[in-house]
Amino acid sequence: MRAVFVIPVIHPDHPIVSDYDVIERVLKLTVTSLLQQTEPDVAVAVAAHRRPDWADSFSDRVAVLTLPDHPDSRPLRYTGIPDGDQGVKRALAGLYALHKWAPQYAVPMDGDDFMDVSLVAHLCGGRLGPSGDDGYILTQGYQALLRGAGTGFEINGALRVREFNETCGSCRVFKGAAFERLLAGIDPDLPRIAGALFTRDGPDADLSPCLERIAAAADRRAGDLSNPVRLLGDHVALAGYLDLAPVGLPLAAKGCGHSSHIGPLRGEVHWNRTMGILPISRFRRRFGLTRQENLVSAPNLYVQAREAITGPARRVLRRLGARVQPRRA
Repeated sequence: MRAVFVIPVIHPDHPIVSDYDVIERVLKLTVTSLLQQTEPDVAVAVAAHRRPDWADSFSDRVAVLTLPDHPDSRPLRYTGIPDGDQGVKRALAGLYALHKWAPQYAVPMDGDDFMDVSLVAHLCGGRLGPSGDDGYILTQGYQALLRGAGTGFEINGALRVREFNETCGSCRVFKGAAFERLLAGIDPDLPRIAGALFTRDGPDADLSPCLERIAAAADRRAGDLSNPVRLLGDHVALAGYLDLAPVGLPLAAKGCGHSSHIGPLRGEVHWNRTMGILPISRFRRRFGLTRQENLVSAPNLYVQAREAITGPARRVLRRLGARVQPRRA
């Protein structure tokens, strides 16, 4: 398998969740778009607490692992470390991906984001330049404004942003071997234990033994910033612990504005990072969103006007600020 996209899904009872049906609907949009890669040898592994009604409508290139609640009365968080819940779920989905597909690349995603349909072709064609020891990090991308519309969504705009990797968890591309090392670093016995469970029961395996080992290992190393569970969960503060080569092409997109976001801006646009607007029709073509019947293009005039009026001034100020920065000795 060329590449597997690995997606954690928040607990339905988490306090920030206002409508879990919205989360499942946008997750379906994400999964559908990821399968539109021009290099078709890809798959998606999802770790969730509830199996979506639509899960069986996909081929066996999509696996949904249904997770039990943590046994020690922490049903909403498996571990106390920062971003640990996402790290645990990415680890579990990643273990399944390695067992089932042995991918050349593993791409941790959020369940409301999108990838350019040419991403995997770029990777496999060597068009992104030399990788780091661990893979690549996408430093530019888009923020797509989504709004609920009945049982579907409107897309109101797509803004290109700089420093995309500081705004979105769908910014890292691991080489398969590096991803395998990272998971084995949680617990050396974990791949063997997970492999036995998946061999016997596939994605329907009872993952409690793996959950307990991952959570325990994470908590034992709670103060260690190189803790693999923290590295899987945190894409900003701990980026320096991974060797990822930067990629300036805007190949990823963050879904903004739909509801139930985690992060300091709660899914709002990072206006201080915008670099211009991509027409919605082009955005949909580039990110595999042209055939989604539950997604309607509805350009937002306020968004377009704000970027057209204030964007150039912000970019001039950024350039001026960069010029006056003192040189390092």
